[in-house]
Amino acid sequence: MADISFEEVAQLAEKLTKEEQAALIERLQQRVHPRRSGLTQEQVLAEFERRKANGEFENAESLYGKFAHPATDLADDSLLKTIHEIATEWEQELDEFFGDDKSA
Repeated sequence: MADISFEEVAQLAEKLTKEEQAALIERLQQRVHPRRSGLTQEQVLAEFERRKANGEFENAESLYGKFAHPATDLADDSLLKTIHEIATEWEQELDEFFGDDKSA
């Protein structure tokens, strides 16, 4: 690629039509970010609105409370305690794996 500089490429790209520039941009973006689907937020929202208008979400089964455990206490203190226990569980597992011997 030593035969042509970035500046030369930029100057040549400016000579393209708007449609060709858009196609070039899309092509380069796909090369740099191959996992991107190419969809924009507007396209996704438009598809959601289309499906909603077609009634595709009208008979959706609600998951509210479906997996709730009856013994779960949702009081603030209890919930925060449970979240803390879950968040620090990995520390306890490491202690069990390596033992409580910190001198190693």
